[in-house]
Amino acid sequence: MGGYGPDMGGTAQGIGLLSTRPDGSLQYVRTVTAAASPSFLAASRDRLFAAAEGTGRVEFFERDGMSLLHRDGVSSAGTSPCHLAIIGDRVIVSNYGDGSLGVVRGRRLRQVVAGGGGASHAHSATMLDATTMVSLDLGSDSLHLHEVSEDTVERVGSVRVPLGTGPRDIVRHESGLLYILGELGGVLLAARWNGEQLRVAASSALPGFLEGDYAAAIAMHGPYLYVGLRGSNRVSVLRHSGDDGPAEAV
Repeated sequence: MGGYGPDMGGTAQGIGLLSTRPDGSLQYVRTVTAAASPSFLAASRDRLFAAAEGTGRVEFFERDGMSLLHRDGVSSAGTSPCHLAIIGDRVIVSNYGDGSLGVVRGRRLRQVVAGGGGASHAHSATMLDATTMVSLDLGSDSLHLHEVSEDTVERVGSVRVPLGTGPRDIVRHESGLLYILGELGGVLLAARWNGEQLRVAASSALPGFLEGDYAAAIAMHGPYLYVGLRGSNRVSVLRHSGDDGPAEAV
């Protein structure tokens, strides 16, 4: 588990270990390794990557049983890195502060994909197919499309979503339908990629979304979508069918 440390106004001392109680609740066990505000974690089979949001770095750890060994770290090439996506042998870093994407490969920063300027705030990225990636820009209400080749990541287009949506997180249904979470607007967009175009097909209001809430993260399990609401500290639950229609409140 990651979190904000003193450099970001929090109390976390590093990356923590959680365990599950018999009733399904979680308990904090201990701090596994010290790290400065590891606000987002991404794990592969034997490695763990941490976005150090306050210092603007990506830290590399090796998993050793229940321990983590710090191996290296690089600049995120931007400010306030908030999301990491492991794509093959690359790590795509979303820099919230300036909207840029850092491309890390082999423990080195290989490329910087510039942000859109102004209010651009990159928040996450994922692959749409073998050569196409989408990155979510919360600040400009845009879904940026990128061509991913062996050597480079190049922005090739953008799709605008309604003003005030604030696209933040994304999950994919087995049917190929994408659910895109709007942090600021309290909405869930259903979109589909046909290999050439990304089309937003439907929009659903998040049940229980209150003034002052921020839709922080989305997860899918079976026919249900779960959205964490930061502010009121609750979970919004919707049911999906995998077709192009809107998800329904439960």
